[in-house]
Amino acid sequence: MSRTILIAILVGLSSGCARHAINNAEQQILLAPDSAESWVALGDAFRRGLKYDSAREAYQQALSLDPDNASAQAGITAVRPRRQPQVVKLALAHPLDDELWGDAGDYYLSVGLRDEAIAAYTHAFHVDPTDSEWQAALTDLGAVEQVISAMTGNIDSMDDEAIGDVADMLLSVGQSERACELYQRALGMDPEDGEWQSRVSECTGSDPTTPSSDSPDSISGTTTEIDYLTNRIFENHELLRELGMAYAKSGDADEAQRYLHSALLMAPMDTEIRSAVMVVSGRSLIDVLGQLVSEIQDNDELIGDLGDAYLAQGRHNEALNQYRAALALDNDDPEWSRLVAMLEAN
Repeated sequence: MSRTILIAILVGLSSGCARHAINNAEQQILLAPDSAESWVALGDAFRRGLKYDSAREAYQQALSLDPDNASAQAGITAVRPRRQPQVVKLALAHPLDDELWGDAGDYYLSVGLRDEAIAAYTHAFHVDPTDSEWQAALTDLGAVEQVISAMTGNIDSMDDEAIGDVADMLLSVGQSERACELYQRALGMDPEDGEWQSRVSECTGSDPTTPSSDSPDSISGTTTEIDYLTNRIFENHELLRELGMAYAKSGDADEAQRYLHSALLMAPMDTEIRSAVMVVSGRSLIDVLGQLVSEIQDNDELIGDLGDAYLAQGRHNEALNQYRAALALDNDDPEWSRLVAMLEAN
């Protein structure tokens, strides 16, 4: 039997198996239309049959029933579009156009890529924090921390009332230490404001006019406020990202990339920082993740993300190699076993 005939037979058998699996999954949907797992099974069947659009719709239906369903989220990642759509290309080409980044967020949300949507809306919010549309979009997606981060990044241009609003939001998500720092800052701007006096008093349990023991003014020796803030920055990946974006806006791409890379090494799974690195450096997601994997070699989730990036471009062999490497690091993770089996079968 010739190799061509053998391949044709194998492809035919594979297609037949895929159709059978899809039919079985559709029968389960009829029996349990409100079951997220049934929709995940249908998505998996469509994906094995290389029907990626149908698979994406099934996974989205599963997520509408169970937003935290890990299998559906992994499935969405596996069938993300293979080519960057024009709306995303336009956003990447115009990093300071918040409307284009908002359009990119809308696109990602429409195809079920929640993390990418959050990253795009966050970028739009950083460019124009006065646009309530981006704040509303992030809040609707449950990304309050991204809203806080963007607002904090523009704290120097805020009055005491706006700073107090940020502090209130921090307090609402349990970040009392950061909230208290901002209440103290608001009080410094308006020492007669009774609200700030009360808030600071609650934070310190003492007279609000008494300097905090760890404030820059009370640091002993010759340490300046700049030294104090620099030390804080290099202990906080969010501040590093904000500093990197500030350098990018000022036109200093080298410094921007230096700080953003430091932030990414501290928080390699942070999609917002990844997006910032891509925008400032002009590098692809594969390039950014590839460098990270070379520097952080024991993170199976990071390696898996690199596999996802290859898979999104249709580079199945490279994706398979990454998933195998992730599986070698964590044999108990069913996601890597499933993705390796899927790619080996296809």
